[in-house]
Amino acid sequence: MTTIQNPIPPATPRLLSINDACQTLGISRWTMYQLINHHRIKTVRVLGRHLITPEDLDDFVEQLRTQEDHRDA
Repeated sequence: MTTIQNPIPPATPRLLSINDACQTLGISRWTMYQLINHHRIKTVRVLGRHLITPEDLDDFVEQLRTQEDHRDA
C-alpha cells in the first residue's frame, strides 16, 4: 500500500539576488542599481554582494502605490 504525502512547499528565500529581484519586479539590472543608488530599495551586503529581502521589495511596491494614490487625489 502506497501512502501519498503532501509535498512541502518550497521555502521563500530570505534574500534575493539582484537578478532575482529584477525578475520579480520586471525591471533591468541598470534600473535596479539606479533604485539602489538613490536609496529607493534597501539592500544588505553579504560577502560583497548586494542582496534584497522580499519584504524590502514589497515596501518599494507599496511606496509606488502610495505615490500613485497621492497623484490621483
